[in-house]
Amino acid sequence: MAIAQRPRSGYSSPMSPNRSFFTAQMDDLFATPPRRKRRYVPKSPVCVMDLPKLRNNFFTNNLDWGKSNKIAVALNLTTYVWDAKSKVCRKIQLTTPRPDHDYISCLAWDPEGTQLVIADNLGDITVCDPECSVINHQTHLKERTTVNIVRWTDHGIFSGDCHGTVYKHDPRVRTAVARLGGHDVMVCGLSQGAGTPYLASGSGDGLVCIWDVRSSKVYKKIQAHTLLAKICGLLWSEEYHELVSSHGLTKSEGTETNDLILWEETDFYFEPVVKLQQHIGRPLHLAMSPDKTHIASVGADEHICLWNCFPSSSKDNQTPTNVVSRVSLDGYIR
Repeated sequence: MAIAQRPRSGYSSPMSPNRSFFTAQMDDLFATPPRRKRRYVPKSPVCVMDLPKLRNNFFTNNLDWGKSNKIAVALNLTTYVWDAKSKVCRKIQLTTPRPDHDYISCLAWDPEGTQLVIADNLGDITVCDPECSVINHQTHLKERTTVNIVRWTDHGIFSGDCHGTVYKHDPRVRTAVARLGGHDVMVCGLSQGAGTPYLASGSGDGLVCIWDVRSSKVYKKIQAHTLLAKICGLLWSEEYHELVSSHGLTKSEGTETNDLILWEETDFYFEPVVKLQQHIGRPLHLAMSPDKTHIASVGADEHICLWNCFPSSSKDNQTPTNVVSRVSLDGYIR
C-alpha cells in the first residue's frame, strides 16, 4: 500500500463526477474541510512506557484504546488494561493447554469501552468484564487457527483468521453464529466506518471486502492494492483530515525507519506534515484516544508511546492531557 501524494500537474481530480469508487453519501463524509492554520505538532511523545515480552508479530493486533479511556495491550498470555486517567493498571491472565507455545493474537473493546474481547492463536475468543475478570463463556472456532483481528460492533463481534475467513459472533453464546468467508488468505485488518453499518476487511490477497454488518453480506469488493512499502498501521483524524501512518522493516528486509508520519489530506491526495521518531523497532500497532486527540503506538522495541497529535478545539477533553509522565524508558505499563 502506498500513500498517494499530489502530482505536480496534469491530473484529474478524484472528486470528478465520473469517479464511481464512493457513493455521493460517502463523498460527503470524506469531503475536505476548510484548511486549518498549520499548527505545531510535538515531535516527542508525552509518555513512554516499557512493554517487556511484547510479541514482534506484524499480523497480531494487540493494542486498543477504549471509549472508557482505557488502553489494553497483550503480552504473550497476559492482557494489561491501563486507565489513562487514574494510571491504575489491571491484568487478565489467560490459561491455555500449551502455555509455552500459545499467545494472545488480538483484542478489542466493545463500542462503549466497558467489555474487552480477547482472541488467541488457538481460535478461542474470550469476553472480559469491566473489572478484568473473564465472563463465564468462550467462543470456540471449529478450526484451531490463529485469530488475527477482532472488532466489536453494535451488531456483534467480527473476527478474521489465518485461512481468510471472517466470522460473526454473538458475545452471549459459545459458538460463532455465522461463517462469512470473504478472502483466500489471511485476514489481517477489520475496521468499521464511523456512524455506518459497513465493515471493511483486508487480506494478504490485496482484496478489500466491504460488509454490511446488518445482513452479514458483502456490499462491495475492491481489488486495487499493491504493496509498495511496509506500512504497519494507519489512523484517520476526522477533525483535521489527516492520516497517521507507521512504517518499519525487519532487519532482514533492509534499513529500519520506525517512523510515524502525519499526512495532510486535500481532495484525496496527501502531503507530509511531520515525522515522529521515537521507536527503535518497527511500530507494530496504533490506536487513537476516544476524544481523537492522542495516538498510542506500540513498537517491536517493547515500548508504548503516547503522542499529542490532534489538539481538540473543544474544552471537553476526556483523555490524556493529564498523562504528563516524564519521558523515561524506565517506566512500565505494569
